[in-house]
Amino acid sequence: MSNDALQQLLSQISAQTGKPMPDAAEVQSFLSSPGSRQLMQAIAGATSPTLSAAASLAKSGEFDHAAELLRAYLHTPEGQQLIGRISGKGGTQ
Repeated sequence: MSNDALQQLLSQISAQTGKPMPDAAEVQSFLSSPGSRQLMQAIAGATSPTLSAAASLAKSGEFDHAAELLRAYLHTPEGQQLIGRISGKGGTQ
């Protein structure tokens, strides 16, 4: 995705949600970071129904509800293990 296309998408999301979005360069920088790649691999490999529901909600633009589900998930033992894998600590924190 080009920077212009990404910036347009971020502007549309901002307009829909009423919340400011980072600029395209910041998003590209985040997406190219090792931590971001680990996070995306962990989420893609997860079989949690909660993560699947959060992803579906985010895809449909329901970001607040998706964030609520994700926050709740991160407080579960499975969520803590995911945090540990992403941070390189292996287990729970």
